[in-house]
Amino acid sequence: MQKLKQELFKRHGIEIDKLKSFGPRAKNSIVNEGSNKIINGRDYHLHDAILLKFCTARFWDFEKIIPDIIYHLEWRQTNIPIPYLTDRTLTVLNKGMLYIHGRCMDYTPIMIIDFGRLKEMLDNNEIDWHEFCNLHNFLAEYIMHNMLVPG
Repeated sequence: MQKLKQELFKRHGIEIDKLKSFGPRAKNSIVNEGSNKIINGRDYHLHDAILLKFCTARFWDFEKIIPDIIYHLEWRQTNIPIPYLTDRTLTVLNKGMLYIHGRCMDYTPIMIIDFGRLKEMLDNNEIDWHEFCNLHNFLAEYIMHNMLVPG
């Protein structure tokens, strides 16, 4: 993995271990063009496991991996982070349609989704699928970063 990071820096000047500043954003959270250098660093959620997927998929051929990673980093910078919690998703979160409730027998966190309530909210236009996915992603990220033990 370190060799890949060194190749990215040597060939394109990309420091993948350095956290990036996303710069100014438009109301829809997409980076304004020209506001900062594309792919300079990485975002908070880009882990070595994601880089390992690229390496495995391309059979460790750096000539194929590096263009894919550059494309992926450009995509991530222009599309992520998406604001998960908007006013509507916070309202839905407070209604208890989706929540975390304790742990199961092997101590993994339990995320509860009330599909009956979800159907009602979709029918009443209280939420749409995009907002539901954002809310689900918010809780999944919360679980991943705060409730799961490494190893």
